[in-house]
Amino acid sequence: MPYSKELRGSYSKQLPLGTKGERTHHVVTYNPNRAKPGEVLYIRCPKLEAGVVLTDKMNLVFDLKLEGHNKNFVVQNLSANIVSRLVLKFEGEILLDLTGYNLVQTYKDLYLDRTNKTLYGIQSENLRKMRSGNVDAVGGGAHLGESALHKAYGSKYAIDLARLHPMTNGHGAVYPSSLGSHIEWELTLAPIKSILVSEDPDAWDYTLTNIQLEYETIRDPKLATEISGYYNNGKSFLYEHIQHFRTINFTGSDTIINENINVPRRSMKGIFILFSKIQVQNELDTELFINPGISSVAVTIEGIANKVYAQGLSPRKFWEEVRRYFMAPEFGGVDKLEYVTEEKFLLDKYCLFIDLRSFKDNKYHGSGLKVMNTKDGVQLEIVREATQPPQQRMTANIFIISDAKLDIEGSRLNSIMY
Repeated sequence: MPYSKELRGSYSKQLPLGTKGERTHHVVTYNPNRAKPGEVLYIRCPKLEAGVVLTDKMNLVFDLKLEGHNKNFVVQNLSANIVSRLVLKFEGEILLDLTGYNLVQTYKDLYLDRTNKTLYGIQSENLRKMRSGNVDAVGGGAHLGESALHKAYGSKYAIDLARLHPMTNGHGAVYPSSLGSHIEWELTLAPIKSILVSEDPDAWDYTLTNIQLEYETIRDPKLATEISGYYNNGKSFLYEHIQHFRTINFTGSDTIINENINVPRRSMKGIFILFSKIQVQNELDTELFINPGISSVAVTIEGIANKVYAQGLSPRKFWEEVRRYFMAPEFGGVDKLEYVTEEKFLLDKYCLFIDLRSFKDNKYHGSGLKVMNTKDGVQLEIVREATQPPQQRMTANIFIISDAKLDIEGSRLNSIMY
C-alpha cells in the first residue's frame, strides 16, 4: 500500500547534513566610498582565505544622502531603480550587459514576496518620506511601526549583488580562492530623475556615502575542497540572459507597431515589452507600467504566420502569458493573488510577454526558441486602439530573454553561450 512520505518509517523532518563550519559576517569599506549619479561602481568578489567559501548573502550597502527640496523623497524599490545599467563579468569577459536594468528588475520584483524588504527600498510611501527627511512624513499613532523601521534603517539601503551574478546565485556556495580570475559587477548609477519624487527638479541631487560590501562566509576546508574539484573538473553555470533590444517611441494616434527581432540565440525564452509615458516629477511612480490598449498581437517566425498563437494573441490571454513566466515559483514568484492581480496588471502593471518556450517550467534550461542563422527571425505585429490625446508620447522598451551558460574548466573560463 502506498504511503505519503510523512508516514514512512524512514521519514525525518530534519536532514543530518549540517556543516560544522565557522560562519562569519564581513563588512568591507568600498573604495571610493562615495558615488554620484552616472558614476560606475566596479565591484569584485573578494578573494577569501583557503578553506573559506562564500554563501549567497552579498550586499552592497550604502547611505543615501539627498540634497534639495525638503519635500523630496525616493521612489519605490530604490535598490532596483538606482542602477540603470548592469554588467556582469568573469575573467574580464562579459556575461551580461543590460541597459534598462532598473526597468526590468522593478517589473520582475512586482511578482515577488514584497514583505520585509525595507533594506532594499520596498516600503510604504510614508516610510520613504521618513527615510528621505521629507517634512510631510507622519510619525506616531498609526505609524509607530514605520517609525521603528525608520529608526532601525535610517538612510541605509542595499543592492543584493548575489542574486545578480550567475556564479553567486543558484549554484551553491562559491570558493573564490580556487577560481583563476575575479567575479565582477559593474553598476551604473541612475540619473537623479529616475530615483527621486520632487516638487523642485532644479534643486536636487543624491550621493551614495559609506559604501560597504557585506557578505557571509563559512570556513569549511572539506566543502571548499569539494567545490574546488568541481571548478577544476568542469562546472556549468546556467543563467538567464536579458538584452535591451530597442526603444520605440509612438503616439496615441499610432495603431500599429511592427518589429522584427532577428538576434541569434540558442534558446530565446521570450520577448518582453514594457510601456511607459512621460510623468510629472512630483508624481513619479517607477512601478507604473501603462497599458497602451493593445487589441491583438500576431507572431510570425521564419515567415510562418501565427506560429505560437494560432489565432493571434488577444487581450484575454495577456495575463495568462505573463503568469506563465513572472509568477513561476522557481523564480520566487507568488503564484496567487497578491500585489499584482489581473485587474492591476491590466490597469497600470502591464507588460507584453511573448512566451517562446516549449513549456512554462522555468527550472528547465534550453526550452526556448532556436534563432540561429535565420533570415527573418521573429516578427511582431502589434495592433492597438488609438488613444486620447492623439499627440501623447509613449515609449516601448523591448527586451530579449534567453537561456545562457557559462562553463569553467581548470578553474578558468572555458566558454559562454547564449
